[in-house]
Amino acid sequence: MSGFEAKGPSAGMDVGLTLESGARAMAKAELASTSVSAGPVKATVGLSADTGVGVGPSGVEAKVLGTGFTIGREVGLSVLGTGFKFKLW
Repeated sequence: MSGFEAKGPSAGMDVGLTLESGARAMAKAELASTSVSAGPVKATVGLSADTGVGVGPSGVEAKVLGTGFTIGREVGLSVLGTGFKFKLW
């Protein structure tokens, strides 16, 4: 599946703890972003200050001021909100 998405300024908080998805705490602040996806690959260009962690059966994610990584079912890297992800399965 492929697609294109553009977003404007936003802020929020994502906190959760479940047996299925694990534990997650992420503060989100985004100035703007544009993303495009094609099959298992998603690329995002933008400016964000997302900060937090997530740990669960599908993998691990950690970000500080929009810079971080995702390892698990998705593998990705981001720097200040600009990055890419690959879905492995």
